[in-house]
Amino acid sequence: PMLFTCDAAGAHVVVLDSAPSVGKADEISQHGGHLVRPADADMVLALLGLPEPLYFEGAVHSRHSIVVPYFIKPFEHYDLEEVPLSALRTPLPDQSLLPVRETPHFLYLEGEREQYEEYFEAHAGKQICEDHSADSFDQLREQFAYPFVFEGKQAFILVQPIEDGVYRILDGNHRAAILMHQGAENAMITVAVCHVSL
Repeated sequence: PMLFTCDAAGAHVVVLDSAPSVGKADEISQHGGHLVRPADADMVLALLGLPEPLYFEGAVHSRHSIVVPYFIKPFEHYDLEEVPLSALRTPLPDQSLLPVRETPHFLYLEGEREQYEEYFEAHAGKQICEDHSADSFDQLREQFAYPFVFEGKQAFILVQPIEDGVYRILDGNHRAAILMHQGAENAMITVAVCHVSL
């Protein structure tokens, strides 16, 4: 599975959690890609202005007792708080903030698949650096639990306060959309309020 992908310094970088199959390696080569030996990964990422591989493995946040993905800037502490789901805002790649009910994520769950698929295709590998394809979203919906547990840690929606009683989602846009779709719009949900600079 893909752990990370981004466009950096004119290169498309994909970090895999294991060596690709022969067929996948051929496909990468056919599209002008190059495979990098694990021993050279640090150097290649540094040349592209990207952090070291440990960053993508989440080591930077390993001291926290909740799941914090690699792309969240380091922060000192967080507070678990009950907030109304309707107070959460989803950031879009154009930097706008939308109520969860108005996002491509929520609309996808309401049956408007095309808008979400176009959104994902337009931003995958750029502003969206994880596998949030329609298939992955469907799988998340089918196996949904909130908060889910990963490697012994709970995965709460991570937020940052932006104004009185309103929160920017740092991680968990898809989970927020699923909760909204399940009818929890006016429900109080537990989120991790992170004290991180944007």
